[in-house]
Amino acid sequence: MSPDNPNNNETFESVNKQIESADLDALEQELTGGVGTADTMGQVCKAYGVVKPILSLIASLPLIPNKWKQAIKIFMTFMDGLCGS
Repeated sequence: MSPDNPNNNETFESVNKQIESADLDALEQELTGGVGTADTMGQVCKAYGVVKPILSLIASLPLIPNKWKQAIKIFMTFMDGLCGS
């Protein structure tokens, strides 16, 4: 857990496990086939669910500037509210 992000419990291993288990080919087909449809928000949230752990892990890295971390956290908070995460 990072002191800059106390709610972050992601590790490389946990993020990698989630990404490895995601069917990215199917996700890519699903997302590129329906942009502009009524289900676009569902597609955005599904894609965000896949990349959220990566963003969380990046935001916890000590090499990332604080302003970048803040921007990532703001984006994640917005997306969590939008997607009900």
